[in-house]
Amino acid sequence: QIEKIFSLSDKYKEMSDTMTGFWLWFPCEITGELIYNKKNWHFSINAAATAEWSDGKETIYWGCSREKCDDMFILPYPGRSYIGGGGKLIW
Repeated sequence: QIEKIFSLSDKYKEMSDTMTGFWLWFPCEITGELIYNKKNWHFSINAAATAEWSDGKETIYWGCSREKCDDMFILPYPGRSYIGGGGKLIW
């Protein structure tokens, strides 16, 4: 599931207005470690369809806005009009 989330997500180099203006936050996260391009990264996935990777020097931000992501998060991406989260939320 974690690999699927990152493969469906868009990468953001910084926490810009795009991330803060269109994404929500929820007090629930999954954290762990991964190796990508021979680098060790700490990751956290927020229940509101955002995530970040950090290696201590660099941080990469992610957002999962595709409809395929909706059922994997408590608060799916709110930037489009849909019934998301398995029909639980209406934006």
